[in-house]
Amino acid sequence: MQYIFVLTLKAENSNLQIDDGTVGDWRYSWAGNQIIAITQGSNTVNQNRSSTFDELITARKLGLLVDTLSFCSDLTVSTKIEYVLYKVHPSNKVGIKNPSLSFSTLFSQVRSQKILHRGESSDDCPVRINMGVSHSFNSEKLELTKYLLKFFARIRFINTKLKLLNYWRRGFDLYELPYKEESFLACFKILEYFKGCYQKGNNKLIDKRIKLVKAKTKKDALRIGGGVNLLNVDKFLVRLLGDAIVVRNRYDIAHMRIRPLPNSRNEALYFTYYDQIWDLNDDLLELTRFFILKYYGVTGIGLKSDGGLLRLYLT
Repeated sequence: MQYIFVLTLKAENSNLQIDDGTVGDWRYSWAGNQIIAITQGSNTVNQNRSSTFDELITARKLGLLVDTLSFCSDLTVSTKIEYVLYKVHPSNKVGIKNPSLSFSTLFSQVRSQKILHRGESSDDCPVRINMGVSHSFNSEKLELTKYLLKFFARIRFINTKLKLLNYWRRGFDLYELPYKEESFLACFKILEYFKGCYQKGNNKLIDKRIKLVKAKTKKDALRIGGGVNLLNVDKFLVRLLGDAIVVRNRYDIAHMRIRPLPNSRNEALYFTYYDQIWDLNDDLLELTRFFILKYYGVTGIGLKSDGGLLRLYLT
């Protein structure tokens, strides 16, 4: 027997429109602030319908869908969902991955089947988006987002790729909430992973520079770049990564209060009093996004400074 979930999710409103997208086991469409997504259910969903939502809230199901859509679009996607579970008659098998079926045709086929269960996520899954906000992307931003979503349709997601994607989405959401210290730490976890990927001998130029520089922060910055397999880690990246390492290790991020707290603090900085730290956080979000794309093997993407902030662009 075949079982199929149809989910309705909300996202920040924008002029982005995806008529037919694929990622992992999902097919989806996206228009304005509404996303409709379709995926296969296992044969166990009919045994305990009160826990059908449990099958969806895994890293490879709802996690992958929400993380991917946020990562590629720079938009917050809510995990507060409504869903319908359909039972497909054996004579009407539906091919979710069938490329000859458009999303609208697939959606119509699924909706013609028997409804087994309707439900929604619990209040533990917050909306997390401001319904009053609307984004108007320019043509360059729309082209970049669609390019990334199209590339992600071809990626085979192993555990490490899922974790990196999830850490980035956490950092993105936390920054928007705003829990900026926690956002910084999520980004830094990504940097730590790539530092661990560095292997001496893969890039002789980076190996030589690591020997020549004296500051440990610069050595670690070069190791991060080497772990991402960048051909060249320029001075700007070394400085930016070095600043992130200094903030993580010497200031009160993650409650490591090595310096005494000043008597007067700007409450807008929350627990941190490192000058311009949140400008650094903006750059880290875009930089770690670029690093993850390089790790995934995405080509045709560059990183440049635009108005003082880093941003991705199509090369």
